[in-house]
Amino acid sequence: MIIVYYNIITGGGVLPRKHFTCGIYGIITPNNSIYIGSSIKIEQRFSEHKSMLKYGRHHSIRLQRAFNKHGKNLKFKIIHRCIPEDLNKKEQEYIDKFGAKLNTTKFINNVWLNPETRLKIEAYYKTDKFKKERSKIAKNISTRWREVECSNGEKYKNLTDAARAFGIRASGMSHLVRTHQIGRLGVKFKYSNEEWKPETTLSERLVKTRIKNGTLKHSEKSKKRMRKARAGCKPTLKAIRNAAKTNSIPIIGVSIKNGKIVKYSSTRKAAENHHKKSIRTAQAQICKCIYGVKNIAYGYKWAKSKANPKNSGDQNAVAG
Repeated sequence: MIIVYYNIITGGGVLPRKHFTCGIYGIITPNNSIYIGSSIKIEQRFSEHKSMLKYGRHHSIRLQRAFNKHGKNLKFKIIHRCIPEDLNKKEQEYIDKFGAKLNTTKFINNVWLNPETRLKIEAYYKTDKFKKERSKIAKNISTRWREVECSNGEKYKNLTDAARAFGIRASGMSHLVRTHQIGRLGVKFKYSNEEWKPETTLSERLVKTRIKNGTLKHSEKSKKRMRKARAGCKPTLKAIRNAAKTNSIPIIGVSIKNGKIVKYSSTRKAAENHHKKSIRTAQAQICKCIYGVKNIAYGYKWAKSKANPKNSGDQNAVAG
């Protein structure tokens, strides 16, 4: 057995390039972990390893981590010279002999050479879980070839063509087609055999998500944190003036959860009904909705009402 050491960084002592060596080689760390490989041109293969390790692109993540840790202390060995026909046989022998902890597999070529691994994979392929996953993937792939329509009137053969036309990834186009949202492109997309979905704002989508997850109302912990943040804060003069203006203006609220309609004779009456602990804060939040600063307050969309409700406003006047 012939053993020749090389420094993996400097390449000192490399054999002349005109005479390449065919055989088995190893890359060894200071703690004696080893990577086993084979090549008909070992010196050239060593240069390839050095380049991949230097730029962090080596196929063996274990060897890459060893290089990141030890760097110049890694050493390159020519372990055995042989003819090309014996490379696979000898490589397997030395992998078995040294353990080869830095190799991605203990078997050359592919894992199917390991009978135990072959049986495990074949058994997994027969399970219902694998079949469902494969059918789901196949279904998703098939949808990529459906015709895509743009709101500007243009049509594309599939998601890939549409994404390429607008300079984005296919995954991003898939999201736009699925949601029918107007993104940074300024247009909407859908599959040609579908109807356009109604436009929704970001706040409306956020509220729907919170309703679905059951997190529309703040938790006691978040309420405590908000009360602490608001402590000592006073409403602005503009907010006080707006609240004074709406004290005598009838308002109407529409529930975003079930469409229920409520009417009050003033914002104060609404604030008393929806947030008794801090009426001034509630009144300011409702005023923000009325004047378009925000969309929703206490689960309702608020607006001015044309006429006073029949009731005094203490209770819900109309339920829709």
